[in-house]
Amino acid sequence: MPETDPTAPARDLALRLLRPDKSAVSARELLNDPARLAAAFTLLRAFGPRLEARRAEVLRRALGAGPSAAGSGAPAGSAAGATAAAMGEPESLAEIARAFGVSRVRVHTLFRDAVDRLVDLAVRGEVRLSDGTDLQVASESAVDVAVRWARMAPEMRRIRAVKAANERDAEALWEVAHYVLATRGRKRAGLSPRTRSAYRRGVHDLVEAWQDENLLRPSPDAGPIWMIRLETEPIERRVDGRATHAPRAPATVAVKLAAGKALYRALRHVGATDADPFRDLTAPTDPVAADEKREAYRPGEVARLLAAADPRDRAFVHLCASAGLRNAEATSLTWGQIDARDGLLRRVVGKGGRVRDVPAADALLRSLAAIRPEGARPDQRVLGFGDARARARLRALCARADVRYEGREVHGLRHAAGTEVARRHGIDAAADLLRHANLQTTRRYAKRSRAERRAVADDLAGGYGPHGARDDADER
Repeated sequence: MPETDPTAPARDLALRLLRPDKSAVSARELLNDPARLAAAFTLLRAFGPRLEARRAEVLRRALGAGPSAAGSGAPAGSAAGATAAAMGEPESLAEIARAFGVSRVRVHTLFRDAVDRLVDLAVRGEVRLSDGTDLQVASESAVDVAVRWARMAPEMRRIRAVKAANERDAEALWEVAHYVLATRGRKRAGLSPRTRSAYRRGVHDLVEAWQDENLLRPSPDAGPIWMIRLETEPIERRVDGRATHAPRAPATVAVKLAAGKALYRALRHVGATDADPFRDLTAPTDPVAADEKREAYRPGEVARLLAAADPRDRAFVHLCASAGLRNAEATSLTWGQIDARDGLLRRVVGKGGRVRDVPAADALLRSLAAIRPEGARPDQRVLGFGDARARARLRALCARADVRYEGREVHGLRHAAGTEVARRHGIDAAADLLRHANLQTTRRYAKRSRAERRAVADDLAGGYGPHGARDDADER
């Protein structure tokens, strides 16, 4: 193979993870061979984000790799790189099985699947060699993925889809679903990143759940049984730092059902199957009213958050609680969108791809000016962190400011903006700030806090006298 081939290093590393019979090596074989271990760390660093979450977690824990495995400064493929990436002792498959609550055989399968997936990604030639001889994944946008599938011959699409289903390749199946969503869905390529991520997770979860099903010919009751399990099986949640178990929210079940329907619509479109296991299934109704799902932060709590925040977190809180931005809108904001002269945040892209200018208060503009770096590029992001990191930062800020985070999260700041504007200036002003096309949507935000509703109840109860019997003296 010529040395100039930029994919040669990736392919060479991938071959180290295979036995002579082309099967994936075991965890013991990896850990006992420094060259194989270094290769596994390098490929995990390059391709880890493309692995299904559970398989990636099994591989990381089995190798003893931590979060920094994606960013070591050591040369790729070196033992030093592997050592730098290691963050702890490797866990045995038995330990991982106990932590996951599954059998050791299942964890072994997940480990081998993860290694197989790394090898497959490496030999496809989807990497490039940087000047520092490190492997970097060649970025491919959501549109690029759809275009790649659209350019295939119809028969090739069918063959690829059948192969993905037979091999239970969840990521390849997601690509099939995404291709049809992006070319024939209602929003096509305008599907939001958050919705796309939720659908992708739903496809992966379905493939994981249907280990005993033929994906191209699922049994007649496979769809209903999966829905029953989604609606009834408890999952772990963290509330105030404590682990609790409760069924999935109806909205979560609805998204997973939509993902399953999208996958089989795509498989039928490319001719891989005629199956439609979710045809007669509908999403569950949510018994909880929309305006009861998230409480707004109170003005005093927002003030405490601002007082305890560092400059970057202060700007984030202002963007959500003063300008009413959503988490993704705030974290994707660039310096080119800040118009300090007119006091506007220009061309903020909201839900459904709607674009609006958003008014920016002087306090918000001052907080942005405080973090603006010298020579900031127009396309440079203001905050420098994404929406997942934003949630973690706000949780930590709430802990410092002694403000409750659970049940509110980041969106509670937007609720605070809607609630306060509606109270002071009316529902129409709140709808304008929040960029809602429907006033009914705004009513979910313009609501009394729990403390205010309790005060109303206390005031009512006080009218019944000290012992619960109504005092009619004033009426007489």
